[in-house]
Amino acid sequence: MINKLVLAVLPLLLCACISIKQQDQVSINFSTWGSASEIKIVKELIKEYEIKNPNIKINLQHTPQNYFQKLHLQFASKTEPDVVLINNQNINKYGIYLSDIDKNKYKTDFYPNTLSSLSVNGKLKAVPRDISTLVVYYNKTLLKENGIAPPEDNWTICNFLNISNILKGKNIFAVPLEDDLFYLYPFILSFGENAENITLNNLYKYESVKFYKDLSQKYHYAPMNYEIGQATGAEFFLNGKCAFYLSGRWMTPKIREKAQFEWDILPFPAGKNGSNVPCDTTGWGITKNTKHPKEALNFVNYLASEYSLEKMSKTGLIVPARKNINLYSDFLTSAPDNAKIFLNLAQSSTVLKYPTNYNITKNKINMRLRSNSRENPTETN
Repeated sequence: MINKLVLAVLPLLLCACISIKQQDQVSINFSTWGSASEIKIVKELIKEYEIKNPNIKINLQHTPQNYFQKLHLQFASKTEPDVVLINNQNINKYGIYLSDIDKNKYKTDFYPNTLSSLSVNGKLKAVPRDISTLVVYYNKTLLKENGIAPPEDNWTICNFLNISNILKGKNIFAVPLEDDLFYLYPFILSFGENAENITLNNLYKYESVKFYKDLSQKYHYAPMNYEIGQATGAEFFLNGKCAFYLSGRWMTPKIREKAQFEWDILPFPAGKNGSNVPCDTTGWGITKNTKHPKEALNFVNYLASEYSLEKMSKTGLIVPARKNINLYSDFLTSAPDNAKIFLNLAQSSTVLKYPTNYNITKNKINMRLRSNSRENPTETN
């Protein structure tokens, strides 16, 4: 009789234990963008984290395209995830939905620029992941074959123009240019102009913008769009059709894989205000409506740990936001040879505060840049 009773009660006890275990497990929704290679590492980190924290389940929401459009709709419908990857271009717009994070806990270990970039009104809204800055990739082989010595790190706009003129005489383009406001910023900052106040209406009042367009339209040092055809600027560079290419750390893996020539990087050439490029930062924020703020912060700190950032940096895609030099052992011994430039710029790059309507303004300016006209636009911003 007792044995029958035990057999009858045992399944109920097991179900109760399972139910308690399920109830105790916290579920964290985590939203991010990223390439296939990047997401592979993120998934590995999540798996390791869940093993170490069996009471926490991480639900990955990977959005490779139109990330911020989706995030915007999630905030509007109050279905936002607990943890989000965010960048400094959108932190002012979405910071109102993110919890404040104690900045003092990160001041020692992270580059000051990254903390400043991801703060709103002095309040840290995301723990930094990486810091990106624009550098000039250059084709050493092409320059040497044309009798041009590779520029020094302290090169100037004048040096760039002199090299461009020599290349033009040999029917070689200096650099492909993007019709994108982001790639205008080094010119604006190095010319000593205000990058934060640029609008569609005052676009061509900037000497730097006129210079940028003159490189293709007036001097023909840069190819016109029809001369590139269907190729991207990166492909144009990788095909050996130009000497320089303005891009960020994210281009390194592709150039390592595809380049059939000797290459390296340089800082942006100095203008009258020196060599200045914007600080571009991403990090992980915790949404205000999360039901599990403690667990969410624990997960974010794991992602931002030395261990995790070192794994991410080995893809070659990012410059870790942490200052610890141990993270850069592989970083500094792999191509490009002049990789230290990325670390120098992590400290010296310019922090810009983007307005909440930045994406709208940027799209309008990008459309205007595609126009061949040099006249001031009549549209309103």
